[in-house]
Amino acid sequence: MAFEWVHFQFPPKIHIEKDSTHKMGRYISEFGNKVFLFTIKNELKNEDEFYILKTSLERNNIACIVHDELYTRPTNEQIESLAFFLRKSAVDMIIAYGGKFTFHIAKTLSFLTTNDYLVQIPEEGTFKNFYKYTKDLVSSKIEIKKDPLPLICIPCTFSMGEELSPDIFNYDETTRTFFYHKHYKFFPQAVMLDPNIITNLSKIELARSAMSIISASVEAILSRNSNEIITALALKAIDQAARSIRILVKNPENEVARTNLAIANIVCGIAHANTSLGLCYSIALAIHLLSGIDFYHAFAILLPHIMEYNLTTSAKTYVQIAQALNEDISHITIIEAAIKAIEGVRKLHIELELSYRLSDFGISKDLLPEISLFSSKFPLVNNTPRELDKNEIETILLAAY
Repeated sequence: MAFEWVHFQFPPKIHIEKDSTHKMGRYISEFGNKVFLFTIKNELKNEDEFYILKTSLERNNIACIVHDELYTRPTNEQIESLAFFLRKSAVDMIIAYGGKFTFHIAKTLSFLTTNDYLVQIPEEGTFKNFYKYTKDLVSSKIEIKKDPLPLICIPCTFSMGEELSPDIFNYDETTRTFFYHKHYKFFPQAVMLDPNIITNLSKIELARSAMSIISASVEAILSRNSNEIITALALKAIDQAARSIRILVKNPENEVARTNLAIANIVCGIAHANTSLGLCYSIALAIHLLSGIDFYHAFAILLPHIMEYNLTTSAKTYVQIAQALNEDISHITIIEAAIKAIEGVRKLHIELELSYRLSDFGISKDLLPEISLFSSKFPLVNNTPRELDKNEIETILLAAY
């Protein structure tokens, strides 16, 4: 049962352990004995670890159906086929190994596998099963009659904690439609994270991961549904991500910093799982889907511009963010301290040698109106402290260009 008065809930179990992939089968055996192991190839950063996980499952007598055939986000039709297969396969759990879209699709499949979205349509004297979920998921509300199939998420890179959130999303490029839903029943059963997954990441990938954690944490604080618990968690994630990445770009082998960045990723996810991301996330997602620019990089580029947009309504909040970024705010006014928070984000961009203009990625300025329009249709776009004039989305994009 969902309670509107609840300020915080977080049912998933969390396990963080270095070099633990080969042990995960033992832990997972406590949840089920026939699993669907799912990944999307362009999010599979370490294929060897994926097969170590598979071997660990098999050694612990867990029947394992592996699906690693998708290279990128599936179409709705492909999701239909997978959901139909899962219904017939009688698996008792899904294990998602990957990143952002792997987790969103896995959560969608866990829902569709147990909730009856099948209709029978006569075809040439026979009855053929079709899914009608595409129309239903694209609509504003869905009905969850049964608990989704249990899901365990295992990140192979830091994904700002989206593995922990009770959200489902997909964009079908063939039909140019998307769905987004959030419900407490979409929480995974568990998340297992090995801090050493970042061993193979480049300096740029590391920096991008840290900046996305900071960006998502700021959005969690700025959310209209934020509260003191969420703010405290998000500020901790900002502090820990900023400190850890400064160490890791100089010494990628530092195990303490790796673990601390992994914890920052988890804490960030716990924070925004209990609220929602907002304007920055919505625009970054539109940029990624329509231009192909890496989502996390777009998210990080947009952050200081979104912070500037919300400055007049969030100055006191920014003072806390400035402190988390280790900015000196002594003997200055609240507004000056708030500006220090935005400057702190920009300084970290420069320090990490990240691009901070969309134009650096070859995106055409002519695409910005389309990105603006797409962003305006995303349900999280209004989750920002300042009232949003949809025309201002394009102004933000131009400033970031």
